[in-house]
Amino acid sequence: MAPKRKATTAPATEDDPSPPHLQPGSQVEISSNDKGFRGSWYTGTVIRRAAQSSRKNPSAANNYLVEYHELLNKAATKPLRETLNAGDLRPLAPRETSRKFKFGEWVDAYNDDGWWEGYITEELDNGNFHVYFKGSKEQLEFREDQLRLHREWVDGSWVPPLEEDDEQVKEKAPAEEVDEANLQEHDDTAARKDGNLGCCSSQV
Repeated sequence: MAPKRKATTAPATEDDPSPPHLQPGSQVEISSNDKGFRGSWYTGTVIRRAAQSSRKNPSAANNYLVEYHELLNKAATKPLRETLNAGDLRPLAPRETSRKFKFGEWVDAYNDDGWWEGYITEELDNGNFHVYFKGSKEQLEFREDQLRLHREWVDGSWVPPLEEDDEQVKEKAPAEEVDEANLQEHDDTAARKDGNLGCCSSQV
């Protein structure tokens, strides 16, 4: 595979109506309706808004030139570039840092350099999961870190939304532990000053 190159970007203009995730230089996920790729999302970078090819085709004004991060051109010499409709592009999907997946959940599994939609059919004894893909009618095994909850980008928001409560609790826990440790250290220091703690404390 050829080494990844930084995409050449064009400056955004004030009258560019593109949403933030479609501005030049933005990283996006790209869907495909091609046979064998349906239900998959690959990462890429927006290069620029495509020029409107014909006044008789106003939808062309909503097209964008993108460069894939992992897929290569037919000659396998450089990253693949395609002109795609905005409906095939979305921001990078979020992932919870600590999620416990369950049987029957719809997930995206990372396979062959892209994210593929499927659902969990079994949790294995080794902690991995079996995921079934309807498109290819196959079942594969994945580690937990190769999965993310399946989400849809609808009207500028993720459905379902990112579960932030667990992350907030996780962020608070270390701080609470530090506070308790500091409190214990403070108590121990005070006790040493009073001569009530430590191997070398004096007895009155």
